[in-house]
Amino acid sequence: GRDGRVVLVAEAVLAGAVSEVSQVSLYALFEDAAQRHPDAPAVISDALVLSYAQLRGAASALGARLRQAGCREGELVAVIADKGWEQIVAVMAVL
Repeated sequence: GRDGRVVLVAEAVLAGAVSEVSQVSLYALFEDAAQRHPDAPAVISDALVLSYAQLRGAASALGARLRQAGCREGELVAVIADKGWEQIVAVMAVL
């Protein structure tokens, strides 16, 4: 799965097999994909499928609620959730 690939990349970096890691942020990669493929599936779960546009909208709405609740840019925000689409929305909202 994708999680295994992330671990393999991290292990390769630590072992010196990869000399450079992209400095592009996860959020920038997400925004690029959302602009290029807004209707493509971004999250697929047993409960639902979210397109990149839907994920962006849900994350933006949650981000706005967090700002209204007093969260500010640069502050740490914990995401405590069971694995699922809600967790992904929350992570994207706090980036």
